[in-house]
Amino acid sequence: MLLYSFVSLKILIAGSFIIIIFCMLFIFSIVRYRLLDVNVFISRYVVYRSASILAVGIYLLLAGGLLKLTAIVGGEDFQYIKPIIIFCAVLLFLLFFFSERIRRKAQVFINKNFFANKYDYRLVWTRFTEELGEAVTIDKLMPALAEMIAGIMWVQPVSVWLYDEEEKSFNIAGRFNLSYIPYERISKFDFNEEIFFEKEIVDLKKINNNELGIFSEKFREIIKSSDTQLVLPLKIKEDLLGFLLIGGTVTGDELNDEDYELLQTLSRQSAGIIQSVRLAEKLRVTQQMESISKITTFVVHDLKNLISSLEVLLDNAKEYIDNKEFQKDMLETLENTGKKMTQMIEKISTASNDSLFVFNTFNLIDIIKISIDELKLDKNPRVKLFKEYDENKVVPVWGDEKAIKKVVSNVLINALQAIPKKDGEIKISIEMNKFAVILKIKDNGAGMSEEFINNYLFKPFKTTKEGGLGIGLYQCRTIINAHRDAELYCESAVGKGTTFFIKLPVSDRGDTN
Repeated sequence: MLLYSFVSLKILIAGSFIIIIFCMLFIFSIVRYRLLDVNVFISRYVVYRSASILAVGIYLLLAGGLLKLTAIVGGEDFQYIKPIIIFCAVLLFLLFFFSERIRRKAQVFINKNFFANKYDYRLVWTRFTEELGEAVTIDKLMPALAEMIAGIMWVQPVSVWLYDEEEKSFNIAGRFNLSYIPYERISKFDFNEEIFFEKEIVDLKKINNNELGIFSEKFREIIKSSDTQLVLPLKIKEDLLGFLLIGGTVTGDELNDEDYELLQTLSRQSAGIIQSVRLAEKLRVTQQMESISKITTFVVHDLKNLISSLEVLLDNAKEYIDNKEFQKDMLETLENTGKKMTQMIEKISTASNDSLFVFNTFNLIDIIKISIDELKLDKNPRVKLFKEYDENKVVPVWGDEKAIKKVVSNVLINALQAIPKKDGEIKISIEMNKFAVILKIKDNGAGMSEEFINNYLFKPFKTTKEGGLGIGLYQCRTIINAHRDAELYCESAVGKGTTFFIKLPVSDRGDTN
């Protein structure tokens, strides 16, 4: 009668008859298909939503009954009272269904009375691992961990403290619903760490005043200001990474053994994630330092090559210093060497960008010519240079022009340093097909053994040269490996000289730069 002013008796009978037939068919289906033997599990969220719909229905029924009763009793005055009743009903509805405390109490009641376990552990574990797995740094992980613990356990506030090995202190790294805290750093001597290895959870409500003495006055002030009820260690075996300070539940209920077991599991998993993220951060720092060290080593090697060219220049100056053409070349070489040294020093400060290659089409002949001019090979009296290629030909290759030029220069410097002081020879030749260009640089130096080539040649800090760093060819191999379809290899024998082969892909991308 609350929804309709009248009900037809014929419609009521017909509707009842239909409902009876439906129930009979439903029972027949259950018996026929043995559906009673099937285990049906109802999701917690289905129960939560069903309970919410039921509560809304009951609430609307009561509100409708109140309005009907007021209309009967109030008479003509009902039209003035009706808006007030509707406003109060809507207000109570909003307060009831948007209250976190009431919702949590309802969920706790359902979990206790309708399910064997208080928590849906599969859902909790999935949510915990997915959300924390997205955090790749400690700065992002700790606030997410505090919020996650608060959301799963319905507790607040929550704060996460981590141990800093350099400062020998515990610092607050993440917090949730904690607006004020008197100290954000405490010393490792402000409490006795042994209690965290004796107890998995320190319940401050269950310890006496004597046991509270293990915490310093500073630590007790933090506990008091944050309404902490539980102190949860974050540890891996005998290594204490930090701890959690956890407040009371939103509903005001006491935590039970099931809550404690879940908290212990979450703390152990959190400690493992924290350890993994810290190790990953240390690895990133190590890789960055290794990259800088690698670039620095390459720069030192290049500086050494420039110094070697200056030494050759000084040796020639003793004989040709009065030659004006030599004086001009010497000044030009000194100027170019100074610029290169400045550029190399700048590489150390821009190491992260220096490892990037810029690929384009360039003429390999031009690179060879520049390298020969810089090293003054065609003017060096102690070496006979044979150019077994057409200097006017265009040989288009694809790669990083500056990097390939460094490879060619390094190989030529090695050849220059390997040849004897008299009757030294360096031969440069080019072979080319449709897909690749092979640059050959051959010298008549002392050569290398097969064992050295196979085991040490392209590895850092391995060299046959007295006073050498063993970096040049390692740097060349690093550059070549960064180029697709490029190779660097050699043929050599002791006493028979060495031939280096630099294979580069032919470019089909238009004119050279």
